[in-house]
Amino acid sequence: MRILVVDDDSMLTDLLESLLTSWGHEPVVFNKSIEALTAMARDDAPQLALLDWNMPFVDGLGICQSIRRREGNCTYIILLTGNVSKQHVLKALAAGANDYVVKPFRPDHLRARIDAGVQAIECKAAA
Repeated sequence: MRILVVDDDSMLTDLLESLLTSWGHEPVVFNKSIEALTAMARDDAPQLALLDWNMPFVDGLGICQSIRRREGNCTYIILLTGNVSKQHVLKALAAGANDYVVKPFRPDHLRARIDAGVQAIECKAAA
């Protein structure tokens, strides 16, 4: 599955790209939120997105809200962030995120959350 990855930390995007590729996915990686917004506005946008919350210009919540404003958009969104409070989780879900993974993350935990997203996408497609 094509998966959008957006984080301004290039070391983390390199790690995520390597992990996703090893798990059989096709990562679409951006270090700038503006580029990610452009990619998600296309008809062939990835159906799953991993978004960092804290980024310059447009943060992960802003990208999430932009994705949700697109009519008919069913992208499964996972916020990947160092923000750990319950208030942050509620804010992310209110902005349209489907899931929330805290940094630093364990690869097996992230993989489980991605697998859950893939399953949700596949169920919607089969319906």
